[in-house]
Amino acid sequence: MEEINPYHVKDREHRGRDTILIVDDIEVNRIILQSIFERDYNLLEAENGEQAMVLLKQYHGNIAAVLLDLVMPEKDGYEVLQEMGANGLLDEVPVVVITADNSLEGELRAFDLGASDIIVK
Repeated sequence: MEEINPYHVKDREHRGRDTILIVDDIEVNRIILQSIFERDYNLLEAENGEQAMVLLKQYHGNIAAVLLDLVMPEKDGYEVLQEMGANGLLDEVPVVVITADNSLEGELRAFDLGASDIIVK
């Protein structure tokens, strides 16, 4: 598996779980979330679910939470949740789904797959 060098890791010492992984294919959404959390957390960013899983496997010991979009290319948020569950990562890292889909079916599916919370954008 190739290592990804995250392009937004702040210059702080990595101690404990001090990192948030932002997963969204839309750059402006990642920038907005980055501006909210950059003072208090190191940040990792992924444009799709494939990148997210690589970063999770590499840095799961440092990640305090994942902010996860559901609709993305390559691997969507549901697939990320499913893979995280299969790998035992949901026991370590809470996932907050951030989505424009406010359907009951989408919410139930995300919670069934292990999401800790859902925020509708």
